[in-house]
Amino acid sequence: MPRVNRYLNGLKIPVVLVGVALLLSISAHAQPASCGDLEIEAPDGQFPWDPFKASLVLAERQRAEIRDVRWTITKHNSTSNKREVETVKDALSVETKAWDANEPGQIYWLVVARQGECISAGSSWSLVSPNPGSPLILDEFGNLSHNDERGRLDLAIAEMLNNSRQELLIFARFHPGVSGRSRAARVQRMFDHMVTFRKFDPTRITFLVSENPTTSFVLQRVPHDFIDAHRSTEPNALMIPAEQLKDFTKLFKK
Repeated sequence: MPRVNRYLNGLKIPVVLVGVALLLSISAHAQPASCGDLEIEAPDGQFPWDPFKASLVLAERQRAEIRDVRWTITKHNSTSNKREVETVKDALSVETKAWDANEPGQIYWLVVARQGECISAGSSWSLVSPNPGSPLILDEFGNLSHNDERGRLDLAIAEMLNNSRQELLIFARFHPGVSGRSRAARVQRMFDHMVTFRKFDPTRITFLVSENPTTSFVLQRVPHDFIDAHRSTEPNALMIPAEQLKDFTKLFKK
C-alpha cells in the first residue's frame, strides 16, 4: 500500500495537468470560435405598414454550410416607447410589419448561425418613418421644347422657394429606346437651368432616373425628413443627388 501511495503522489502533478488540459479541451468544444460577421440586407427606411424584409447575404460556400439560424427582431415605437420582440428560426430571410399606427421608430435585426464548426452573428437596423401625407405633385410633363420646359421648371422653383424645408424630387422616366447619352443630356439640361441659371440650391434636388414605356417627368415636393421613404416608391430608379450629378454621368451608357 505505501508503494501505491508513493506512486500516486508522484503522479499528482501530472494528473492535475492532464485534468486541466481535458477541461480546456471540453470548454473549447463547448464554445465554438467565431468565424466572422454575417451581412444583413435590410431597407434603410419605410412606412410603418409596409413589409420590412431582412435577408442574409451569403456566398455559395456559406449557403451550403450555414445551419441553426436564429433571428431576433426588435421593434421600437418611438411615440409609445413600446418594444416588441420576435424570434424566427431556420430562415435565411425574415419579414415583418412595424405597426398600424402612423408613428416613427426603428426595427433592429440580429441573427446568429453556425457555419461549420464556428458561430457567426450579424446585426442591422431599419428606420420606421411616418407618412406625412402624399407628396405634392408640382408638375408632370412629357417631351417639351426647351423653352416650355424652362417655364415649367421656373414654376416648380417658385413653389420650392416658398417651402424651404422641403426637397424637390424629379422622376425622370425614359423610354427604353432613349440612349444613355440622351438621358444624361436631358437631366443635365434641367440641372443647368435650375442650378446654374436660377441659382437654386442643388442640395434640395434629387433625380430618380428610370425606364418607362413612355418618357415623362414628374416633379414632387417632399419633406426633407421623408425623402428616403418617398424615393423607395421607385426602387429600381437610379437616385442622383443634384450636387453629385457630375459623378454619375459616367454611369450612363452611350
